[in-house]
Amino acid sequence: MNKTNHRTDRWKLFSHSLVFTLVIFTLSACQLPAQQLPTPTPPPTEALQPSPTPSNQPLGSADNPLLLAVVTEPVDLENESGSGDLSAASAELAQTLANQSGYSIESIEFSNYADLIRALDRREVHIAWLPPLTYLRAAQLGAARVALLTNNFGVYSYGAQIIANVNTNLKAFYDPAAGVNTDTDEAIFDQLRGLRPCWVSLDSPSGYILPAGAIAKTGVQLQPGAVLQSHTAVIRALYVKDICDFGATFAVSGDPRTASNVQDLPYLMDQIQVIWRSGPVIPNLNLSYIPEMPQEIAQNLNSALITLAKTPEGQDLLTRANQYDIQGLREAKDSDYNALKEAVKELGIDLKTTLGR
Repeated sequence: MNKTNHRTDRWKLFSHSLVFTLVIFTLSACQLPAQQLPTPTPPPTEALQPSPTPSNQPLGSADNPLLLAVVTEPVDLENESGSGDLSAASAELAQTLANQSGYSIESIEFSNYADLIRALDRREVHIAWLPPLTYLRAAQLGAARVALLTNNFGVYSYGAQIIANVNTNLKAFYDPAAGVNTDTDEAIFDQLRGLRPCWVSLDSPSGYILPAGAIAKTGVQLQPGAVLQSHTAVIRALYVKDICDFGATFAVSGDPRTASNVQDLPYLMDQIQVIWRSGPVIPNLNLSYIPEMPQEIAQNLNSALITLAKTPEGQDLLTRANQYDIQGLREAKDSDYNALKEAVKELGIDLKTTLGR
């Protein structure tokens, strides 16, 4: 073997040894324990607040009083009355009921009806005075059950009427002596096709919802109406003519044609005639309980309130506590609202937009 071949063999031997050594080193490295990475610490979280738990004390006891809601927003009904400190009067009413019933009762104040409806829905109050459309919303949510109706200016429910100037050539189908319409709604409203109405407001039970719902039910199409914001404004518009062909106002609880602020219009009662009038199907302000109110408590409170409303002092207190004339109370049921419910459905009204009415 020459020297060149010898050196070549030695070089091959050295190379093989080097490769073998590198392979062994690599395999050894693969078997080393994996490096332990630090475990991330979870970010701190807020401590969970305990959910409110119902009181173990009986409802109406000192530690779990009945809560009577009062809304300081003015009662936006057709015939509002009363004045004075509403909050103080409501607190006085709560104390009077507590003395008469033996339950612990407190008044709780809300600035608007939207907050009151939310509180009823959460069962944060137990008793509330509710206008008719506001009650329908609360009942729709399953948050209230009507118990009592108020007697306002001598009636527990009122109605609506369609009126027009005698010179519009519309025929009157209402007989004031008999207090009834002399034909069907279909026949009466057919003469209104294509005419322009004057409405009070689009959330007024008597100045729009009930009469417009009755007309819509017959399929009669009208022109877009003028919205005048008050019943006497409708009277004036019809008296001067050229604004609308007919209008709607409240009825049964009174007649806006006799209001003091329209007595400057000569021969008004002769000039503005009643075309159609509903029955007393719009309930006045009511007293409602949450649906879970124990029947015994509801009956005792109803009895105390009805008795209170039979006295002049009680009527005065109830009127001041609601800023709404109350001359008596009687028991009520949800079916008292059927006609109003039907009109709301006919017109597709979202009751969330009528709170306070």
